[in-house]
Amino acid sequence: REVRARVKDLADRERQAAALFYPPERSTKYLSLKLEGILEAPTNLCVTCDTSRAGPEVIGRHGIPETDVYSVCLAVENLWLAARAEGLGVGWVSLMRVAHLRKLLNVPAHVLPVAYLCIGYPEDLPPLPELEQAGWRRRVPLQRLVHHEGWGRRDPGRPPHVMSVDRRGAGAADGP
Repeated sequence: REVRARVKDLADRERQAAALFYPPERSTKYLSLKLEGILEAPTNLCVTCDTSRAGPEVIGRHGIPETDVYSVCLAVENLWLAARAEGLGVGWVSLMRVAHLRKLLNVPAHVLPVAYLCIGYPEDLPPLPELEQAGWRRRVPLQRLVHHEGWGRRDPGRPPHVMSVDRRGAGAADGP
């Protein structure tokens, strides 16, 4: 409980600091949003990435050094999907400075705290994402996010949600 209270304090301080960067009416709205469940969730989990664990010769890291961090993010997504399948909710608390969280949890300097998650049974499952429902942010249409054979190019003959299947049977998106 004591560690959670200290993590909550980190999140609250960062939230107050972030609110200063919004216009007054937006700041008030921001501060009214429920953005974390650190004290309420039965489980809090800090997911980390130790980039030194596999040594200097890691396949895929030469061209994209962040590959191991991306892999950790995919592991978080897999945990999230598995939790949802079991009726659990997951919240990613991104309201903290990594350096402060690292110090509070005594995470070594070479280990990166990637995600602080709150996991538990949600009170309800809203039909829309909470930030969209609260009017904070609108969903971006899929057509604006999918590009065809290069950034900014659209395939007018095919809706972006259509997938093709290659000969091996693997799903292949229609663009990069």
